[in-house]
Amino acid sequence: MSILNFNYNKYSWEESERKKVLALFENYIYGVRPPESLERFVYQILDEEIFPNFIKRHLQMTYQDLNMNFYLFLPRKNKPCPAFVFIMHPAQEKHYNFPKKLESEIIPLSMIIKEGFALAVLITNDIAKDEIGGEKSNLLAIMDKKREPNSWKVISAWALGASKVLDYLETLPEIDSKKVATIGHSRGGKTALWAGATDSRFALAISSCSGNTGAALSRGNTGETVKDINERFPHWFCDNYKMFNERENSLPVDQHLLIALQAPRLCYVSSATEDEWADPDGELLACKLASKAYELYKEQGLLMSEPLKADYSYSEGHIGYHRHTGKHLITHQDWEFYLSFFKKKVSQV
Repeated sequence: MSILNFNYNKYSWEESERKKVLALFENYIYGVRPPESLERFVYQILDEEIFPNFIKRHLQMTYQDLNMNFYLFLPRKNKPCPAFVFIMHPAQEKHYNFPKKLESEIIPLSMIIKEGFALAVLITNDIAKDEIGGEKSNLLAIMDKKREPNSWKVISAWALGASKVLDYLETLPEIDSKKVATIGHSRGGKTALWAGATDSRFALAISSCSGNTGAALSRGNTGETVKDINERFPHWFCDNYKMFNERENSLPVDQHLLIALQAPRLCYVSSATEDEWADPDGELLACKLASKAYELYKEQGLLMSEPLKADYSYSEGHIGYHRHTGKHLITHQDWEFYLSFFKKKVSQV
């Protein structure tokens, strides 16, 4: 059976095959987390500011002697609200001057709050450094002193951080913890999909221009390759992944199965017309192939009965997709589509 064909039935998928697929991703791509990753973190509010429409909290989560920061923006209303956990990687944090500047293209805070959503922003560099050797930094250094070829690295550590933020959100009466999405752009999008795959509490995983080892298929990729990633960012994925440099067809899984691991929960993938490096056609094809996983649950995956139109959201199924006109960015239009999709589907969560 070709890996691109999803020919499971619901019973075999739930009882065995899903676990096997997840284990393959762990052992050959994203890495295996140590048992310590299940331990609880301690949370503390460092600062709180009241604005007319929202409350801003600066929070710290602590594991042993490591402090990791995130920020929470809560709409000022009484009923529990849905929320996003945004994975802010260091390049974005520096470029957009977060948290000194709250409103930006990448985080249109006023729009998110107006639509009735809370937003948590995870500062990933506190968890693991986004640099060569980052697999030996911060949380990874504490939890995994003996490294193996299948040991987790930076992307998986960031994904764990998103789950630890969700641990905190579950304690808040202001948050409807059954309606929390994880979202990221580029390397953050890769992380968001892995967070959704490894933590079924996330109701929705959103990937913006995540490309190779995100939403895009590795087989036939027309942009960034497995070798490109492993040579430029050797700290992102486990050492076993390097075995597949220029050998993508030998991978035991491909990225449509990462999207399939979200089923029957929601998933949304967005691309950009001028972002060939992230292989938008490969991202779209992965969504189409993953749709078979949703059919096991009598749900529809990606519904797209007409040729692709740019700047149009295909949002009727449980997998949403759009391709904005422009470059490798996350834009206000993207957020409009994400918010519309989640609002439309949130009653089903």
